Amino acid sequence: MTVAAPPWLAEALPEWVRDYLTPPPTERAGYFAAAFERAAESGAVFHTDGMLVGVEPMGWDTRHFGISCARIAPICVDRACSPERRAAALGSLLDQVLDWCTQHEIRLLLRRMVSARNVEATIFEERGFRIVDVITTLTAPAEDVDDASTRPLVDRDLPSARRIASEAFTHSRFLADPRLDKDRAREVYVHWLDTLATGAGSGEKRGDGAAVLVAPEGDGIAGFIALRRDPSLDPVLGVPLASVELFAVAAISRGRGHGARLLGAAKSWARANGATLVEASTWAASADALRSYRAAGFEMRDSLLSFHCHLD
Repeated sequence: MTVAAPPWLAEALPEWVRDYLTPPPTERAGYFAAAFERAAESGAVFHTDGMLVGVEPMGWDTRHFGISCARIAPICVDRACSPERRAAALGSLLDQVLDWCTQHEIRLLLRRMVSARNVEATIFEERGFRIVDVITTLTAPAEDVDDASTRPLVDRDLPSARRIASEAFTHSRFLADPRLDKDRAREVYVHWLDTLATGAGSGEKRGDGAAVLVAPEGDGIAGFIALRRDPSLDPVLGVPLASVELFAVAAISRGRGHGARLLGAAKSWARANGATLVEASTWAASADALRSYRAAGFEMRDSLLSFHCHLD
């Protein structure tokens, strides 16, 4: 890394989407240090006393949308920083990031911010960033749910599952950004589903350790839920976790209990695969999805604000 990891990194302000789990400080510091190393290798790291900012290109997004994309991550701040010093440092470092992006012909810059850092939103907005979505993170205990009405996805299910994926995720940042191609935006989740179904890699999204379960209906399927379990993260997070990567029910099949059955199956799958907690994320604007999660015993843990900045 171009900048040595500072001693305050383990106790930096909330920045990680999974900080709500209160990961062990040493592991948390290692997670951030590794993120800065990746940024330094492919992008850049900027720093001032009490603050580190990483920026890195996003190869898959660049290829998919045909414009050069990058993201700002992470932004780590010493808790000892006063609000005034923090605002001045962030503004200065953001200006350096934007200069770097201009020099490297980046056209779309992403920043995702945990809700605890929302006081920084104005600093981003002053530099042309606009909010494109709000993501809610929820969790529920993994547990055995006695329901045999779901099953693993098989090849014949894929066309229906892809169609559901292409129509379901209408509140994503990709569709919320009017400057991104809508067809390409819908294809993001089809590609992600294929990754999870096949175990292949796709950009930052890994498919290994994943499973896709479906809710049969007639000769087809009403919906699906895709999960992933990565035991290597257990020491980092401090809890054995399974994550819901995608969850969707076809519009025509909603209101028939398919979502509840899929979420129950997710809890059972998580427990069978050594997890004690199931994590899910959905958009704050997805009222139906939020109701389904809450009815299934999921509780809100954190939220993320997503910002896009177009540099042209």
